[in-house]
Amino acid sequence: MTETSLEKLKVDVLTPNYPEIASRLIVHDQPSLDKANAFTLVMKGLISDVKDTFKPIKQKIDASKNETLEKERGFLGPLNKAKGTADLKIITYIEDLKEKKREAEKKAQEAETARLKAVQLAMKEAEVLEEKGHEKEAREMRDRVPEFKPTAIPEIPKLKGAHLRENWKFKVTDLKLLIKMRPDLIMADKVEIGKLVRIHKEKTDIPGVEVWNESSLPTKG
Repeated sequence: MTETSLEKLKVDVLTPNYPEIASRLIVHDQPSLDKANAFTLVMKGLISDVKDTFKPIKQKIDASKNETLEKERGFLGPLNKAKGTADLKIITYIEDLKEKKREAEKKAQEAETARLKAVQLAMKEAEVLEEKGHEKEAREMRDRVPEFKPTAIPEIPKLKGAHLRENWKFKVTDLKLLIKMRPDLIMADKVEIGKLVRIHKEKTDIPGVEVWNESSLPTKG
């Protein structure tokens, strides 16, 4: 667009106060209708002139933008690929640690439950021995009560400048089973089932529904 064409646009488009002229239009008969229609045709022509004038400029801008984006993709491509590879290794390692932690916590809970049962049994046997007058045996029985031994639980390491984002998903794998066991969820929409999955995560127990997590590693910056 040349300076001459821009100046012409200013004279043709901006000099007259077309919004004010339009506000003064009164359409009440054929002559006034013709006048208003003629005005809209003039506006249509001017709108077309403005678009035609700026079209080549916009095309140059679009071409420049596309060229810039292409250059950016050239830089970002290998970086995103490298980050994706490293992310996958980090995610795999941390998810493996999480699984080991869940297993350790489960074993610790099972061991503590077994210990408490053994304690209760020993206490009952000690009481029976006392009732029979076997004080020494009762004390020995109490002394044999299993002690609490803490189980080593793996620590989940923290990442500097990043955090592992969980994305819990689900799919119905057995519709008949879901209908039979959880008919209430059949009436609910998928959004409601998704809420349950996000709340209970790996502990989700919905018959006929498979649940899994797709972690990602968004970084700050």
